[in-house]
Amino acid sequence: MYYQIIKEPIDFQRIRRKIDTYRYSNLEQLHSDMKLLVENAQTFNCETSIIYSDSILLDKVYQDLCQQLQSGLLQAPNETTTTTTTTSRNSTRRERTTRTKKSSVTNNNETSRRGRKRKASVVEEESSIDEPTVSIDSDNQEN
Repeated sequence: MYYQIIKEPIDFQRIRRKIDTYRYSNLEQLHSDMKLLVENAQTFNCETSIIYSDSILLDKVYQDLCQQLQSGLLQAPNETTTTTTTTSRNSTRRERTTRTKKSSVTNNNETSRRGRKRKASVVEEESSIDEPTVSIDSDNQEN
């Protein structure tokens, strides 16, 4: 029923995927998808629903952040990514999550196969007080 009412569906995962794969060539395309997200939520849900009222709040917060960014009151944060590493201790394996800060720099000389400009990434790992990460090669595994 949703897809019969909403002709152009969009969600946060799709927006995130477009950001991560550099599908937005300018901010207007992102603004358009955010507007579509809000409109879809308000079209499909009744005015008394929580989702409808949350869509109004989301739009207000997004517009406020855009105005602050344009006026220079807000600075775009560095990307923060989460990576999972496997550690080995006493023949047991466990996973732990480490947060890394990633600041992107556009290198105009480097392009992808599709002719798009690529971003060069600089990754800075935050210090961790856990045990060091051990990398296990498939050829040299310890038992």
